[in-house]
Amino acid sequence: MADGARRAGGASAGGRPQRRGRGCGARRPHGRAGPWRAREGEGRIRRSCDVGVGGFILVTFGCWFHCRYNYAKLRIQERIAREGIKNKILYESTHLDPERKQTNTNSSK
Repeated sequence: MADGARRAGGASAGGRPQRRGRGCGARRPHGRAGPWRAREGEGRIRRSCDVGVGGFILVTFGCWFHCRYNYAKLRIQERIAREGIKNKILYESTHLDPERKQTNTNSSK
């Protein structure tokens, strides 16, 4: 009966007090103990997810800006070519045509 009373008081057969409410001898983490320490792995998961999403956003914006820059450059080149073609059509075979040979102007003076 003395052994039974001692066990009921919280001591094991070896004389050490029993851990109650922790189950299977779970250990308390080092450092600060609290409910926020129980989810220590979630911080790493969240950080890696944030890094992944941030990297995706950066790559997406980088590609988007690169494509927009090239598209704007192409539009400027097309506009310059279109104006050149329009001027060529307007001034072709007139006295303002820069490609027309200027032979008759010197002889008229």
